[in-house]
Amino acid sequence: MGATTLLLLPLPLKHLRAPTLLLLLLLTRPTRAQFLLMTSALRALSLLFFSLFLAVFALAARALRLGARARRRDAAAGQHRQ
Repeated sequence: MGATTLLLLPLPLKHLRAPTLLLLLLLTRPTRAQFLLMTSALRALSLLFFSLFLAVFALAARALRLGARARRRDAAAGQHRQ
């Protein structure tokens, strides 16, 4: 096991970023438990970023729908400006 693994393992997982975890997996020889810990942290980070992407996408779609609804309402009221 490399010295970098020993130095970084006491840190909380929120301080380890995905590139750091990948680097640890590539450059060191972690034990099975450390390997499972790092891969589960990578899965959790990827799931977090994917869910954040979906949330931003949903908010953008909602804003577009609300804008279209407001334009239709303004046009129906005769206040639409060309």
